[in-house]
Amino acid sequence: MRIGFAVIVVVVGALTAAATPLFALSCMPPDIATNYRVLDDAKDTYVIVRGRVSVEAQPYELGRDTESGSVFEYKSHVGRFTGHIANRRGFTVPFTQDVEFKQACHLWPDINICENLGTRSAEQDTEEMIYFLRKTDVGYDFVTGDCPGGVHPATRANERQVNRCMRGADCKPAWE
Repeated sequence: MRIGFAVIVVVVGALTAAATPLFALSCMPPDIATNYRVLDDAKDTYVIVRGRVSVEAQPYELGRDTESGSVFEYKSHVGRFTGHIANRRGFTVPFTQDVEFKQACHLWPDINICENLGTRSAEQDTEEMIYFLRKTDVGYDFVTGDCPGGVHPATRANERQVNRCMRGADCKPAWE
């Protein structure tokens, strides 16, 4: 009897350990080249900016929606972006705009991930970041979900990758 119980514990533990990395991989943020390629093919217009966001107001809830049996909560912040916009010569043009940061958050049963999520999309930046902002009829916005994407640390490597992509040079993700 004890051996059967031990086998069940080991099997359940192994399945849990195996599933955790798969869940983590499904939520891995894309690298900057992948973001560039996906958004370059999008029907919307995007700009790439490097700088910092400052948020003065608290988030407000935009509402909830049900898609395919899943419930999503939508929140929004307005932040002030200060930095530079990218062009073929780099991040050379000053850019200061109010940006609406929207978060679509999947509501899981018994887990309120939306409350615990720090909303990367509208935190105060302590360092410069690179954002892919969508141009709208009234300005710019940045939309994120449960998994991060569209924002990257402003490292030299990321800046060089943006420059390569914008010049039409090598714009391949690191894993290709």
